[in-house]
Amino acid sequence: MVNPYSPDIELFPLYKQTHPLVCIQEPGDIVYTPSGWWHTVINLEAGVSLTENFVNLSNYKYVLEDLIKARPKSYNSILKLVNHNLNDLK
Repeated sequence: MVNPYSPDIELFPLYKQTHPLVCIQEPGDIVYTPSGWWHTVINLEAGVSLTENFVNLSNYKYVLEDLIKARPKSYNSILKLVNHNLNDLK
């Protein structure tokens, strides 16, 4: 819940210890954000972007945990879907 552009240091004192990586993405550039890395984006001008989330055997448990936290009422549906597609991850 930290506003990265104007963080409340009293509420989030550990934010002072962060070291952001900043880049300006040009047309045709790809930015890869590793799993678990928090990130934010500022669009300096109008444009089109595409984002993809990658799930494989090394991270599917974390993805599943996040989905269940975000949508606890959908637990059974999410679990069924993951189990059905688990073989595709191998």
